Amino acid sequence: MNENGDVMRGTTLYAIRREKSVRKGILETSLSRSRKKDALLAGAFVLLAFVQGWAISDGGASLSAAPLAAPLLYTSYAVLIVVALIIFFDRDSKVWLLTFAPIAFWLYSTINSYSGIKIGGILIPFELTLFSMLSAGVQARCFTWYRRVLVVVSALGIVAYLSYVMSLPVSYNVVDYYYLSEQGSRFVDYGFGYLLLTAYSGTVRLCGIFNEPGYFGTILALILIAEDFDVRKPGNLIMAIAGIMTLSMAFVLLFSIGLLISVAKNGKRAGFVLVVLCLILFCFSNTETGSELIGSLLARVGLIGEGGLDNRTTSALDSIMLSITGINILFGYGDGAAQTLGGVGNAGIKVSYVDGGLVGMALLCLPIIVSALSIARGNKVAYILIGCLALSIYQRSNIYILPYFIVIFGGIHKLTNCGCREDGAASQVKPVEINNASEG
Repeated sequence: MNENGDVMRGTTLYAIRREKSVRKGILETSLSRSRKKDALLAGAFVLLAFVQGWAISDGGASLSAAPLAAPLLYTSYAVLIVVALIIFFDRDSKVWLLTFAPIAFWLYSTINSYSGIKIGGILIPFELTLFSMLSAGVQARCFTWYRRVLVVVSALGIVAYLSYVMSLPVSYNVVDYYYLSEQGSRFVDYGFGYLLLTAYSGTVRLCGIFNEPGYFGTILALILIAEDFDVRKPGNLIMAIAGIMTLSMAFVLLFSIGLLISVAKNGKRAGFVLVVLCLILFCFSNTETGSELIGSLLARVGLIGEGGLDNRTTSALDSIMLSITGINILFGYGDGAAQTLGGVGNAGIKVSYVDGGLVGMALLCLPIIVSALSIARGNKVAYILIGCLALSIYQRSNIYILPYFIVIFGGIHKLTNCGCREDGAASQVKPVEINNASEG
């Protein structure tokens, strides 16, 4: 009997160990597939954000890389179809407020148009909808990888900038710059980086691969805020230098305000930093330095005047805002009205109000801010990031674009450590141990 009992006990233990081994193997295989899927999704969205930010995707027909625009557009659609299929069959995907906001805002702008209904531009809201369905870990990985891409873009941009101002023997082309070409502004196209030669000030501003320096500077500032201003990292220092070279008022203000709040949060010399920032923003902006470059930068951070904070308006646009009455207060005059009536094509908050009214502004701002706050989980740096995003909307209200979504939502998920390692990859889950009294 004892021998039979020993045999049965041994057989039971063997079966339990085998079951554990099989389950562990299944779990490890599942985790491996999940990691590969997450890496594929993150890589796809970083690629889409890179393409969307590239100047050739926004009408840069005069740039040397312009022939790539159409193939990249078709590639983007193909990538989105693959991503949609992956997400559709992923039962872990979560649908929430942000998922519907891009399509809702696109539909509102399409139907509520000043010149009649125009169907088009579905690619971007489709990208944003799919991105919002990704897990927290994948969105955090998107931020980590996109940051690395922009470190490279910044480094190449710095090389282009120094090559131009120091007249180094590196070939480039000078081409028209969008709507400002009639005023004499030009793009310096190095192929690996773009510079803007401004006609009104004669300064050189770094654009990276973006279509204009303010866009590039805003994205860099938000990334540095999400990184809690850790310039000890070489990549962050490179982005900070590139941000300064954009001569972007948005970069200077967002970086300065975010840094001030961050310093105050940690209780370190907040008063000294506040005094320095006030001197720069309010006093130096009206000081003659004798340097055209420095003078232009100081004017850019001034609160009034050409090139200053309120540079997204005209007297005609202000008059239109004051004349809005009745139902137009709610729905505006329709998408494109500000550009037609006020002569302003910049995506400032005043333009958004004239075009979409209070309803349009609510659809533009509230879903993103509310969704971001809902995942901040008490993280102070995340709140600083959200606050600076809200401030940036005054000048640059076109936030329904993939680079913004990756930086804001991916950055917040990285800050709150939602099952993510420092490199943005999903943390490995330890296999569940199978306990059985017979083993003891």
